[in-house]
Amino acid sequence: MYLHVLNQPYRPREAWKLVPALVRSCLRPPRMANWLRALADRLFKRTVPNARPLYIMVEPTNHCNLNCAMCARVLYQRDRPLQHMSLAQFQRIMDAVAKHAVVVLLWNYGEPLLCPDICAMVALAAKRRLFTVITSNGLLLDDRLARDLADSGLHYLKVSTLVEKEADLARYVAIADCLAKAKINTTNPFVDFTVIAADQTPELLAHTDRLLRAHGADSVSFRRLDQHFDKRPGRWAMPRQPQHSTCRRVFTSMVINSNGEAFACCYDLKLSRPLGNLLRQHMDDVWRGGAFNRLRLEMGEQLPPMCRTCPSPRYNHDVYLTIEEIERHAAAG
Repeated sequence: MYLHVLNQPYRPREAWKLVPALVRSCLRPPRMANWLRALADRLFKRTVPNARPLYIMVEPTNHCNLNCAMCARVLYQRDRPLQHMSLAQFQRIMDAVAKHAVVVLLWNYGEPLLCPDICAMVALAAKRRLFTVITSNGLLLDDRLARDLADSGLHYLKVSTLVEKEADLARYVAIADCLAKAKINTTNPFVDFTVIAADQTPELLAHTDRLLRAHGADSVSFRRLDQHFDKRPGRWAMPRQPQHSTCRRVFTSMVINSNGEAFACCYDLKLSRPLGNLLRQHMDDVWRGGAFNRLRLEMGEQLPPMCRTCPSPRYNHDVYLTIEEIERHAAAG
């Protein structure tokens, strides 16, 4: 049995490590009222929402210490200027969204731990009782940074992991040990190692799961390779699903890049539909503005080109593998 939290399946004992902090973030009257308005917007298919966004993805930086061949940053954004978001800019965005939002996701197209102010950003968001999430490749983590992240109030750290052979495991075991040491006196952050499942043997993936959990990981998940980015045939490749035009994200979430530009979704890989700029405009002017409303209307009639790279209408069911699926493959030989 799995429970789906933040678009990802977890075993019940894992999910319940996340749920209390999420509930605490929700249990403020303006946020609860906003959630109900978002539900009504969805049910009545309003083009101009009454609710404000529940989930905010903020890109602290688009610098990265890797150049992964399957990353949109490499495939589509080579000419994009590199920059960090400043702490003052981040504070301005938090001032605009914190009253109604529940979750702040600190990443997009870059390695967030390269941002000089990343721990201060987490602390600023956590102080406003927002549920804070970082996705990182983890390679910059050392004892001091891991401790600073834990002290900042970070709720959830997702370490994106590529294990192609057993020798690759040593670096991630070291990261897991580093994070476990930082959490000796605290339960936060919840640490999930998300392993990219491409063409590894089921035995290697099962061994990865056991080893990382033994070294303190709260969860190990397996994300199927998306063949939109990597055309290699793989036993775990994500099946492409029929295109779809119903999407709740345009009514519940907003992506804000390091230059303040707003987008509807992180799958606008070519940054083709900027919807405004939160460093120059009021949040309501962007969220309820003409560009965002035209996109919502368009999605109800015809699928916009940027949505054709979305892997699945059942994102959390089709994107992730469970360890039971992997073990069944191993048993079948």
